[in-house]
Amino acid sequence: MSNEVKTEIMHAFSEGVRFLTPTGWKVLCDGHGDARLTGGVWMYKGDKEEAHRMQQERWKEIKARSDRYYSQCWV
Repeated sequence: MSNEVKTEIMHAFSEGVRFLTPTGWKVLCDGHGDARLTGGVWMYKGDKEEAHRMQQERWKEIKARSDRYYSQCWV
């Protein structure tokens, strides 16, 4: 049986930090406070290095979706 914690990440509103840290979540980095409402804070459990890589990959997906939406002529 392994004591390793599976690495997980989540994007939460800043207020969530107060509720998440007692349950083992740690702050990874701040979200981006831009006009597209991507603020908040990134939280993680497990390995910080792996969590950071996971966050960067997820951020690429989020930004690509956001860019596609905001590039439409009716937005």
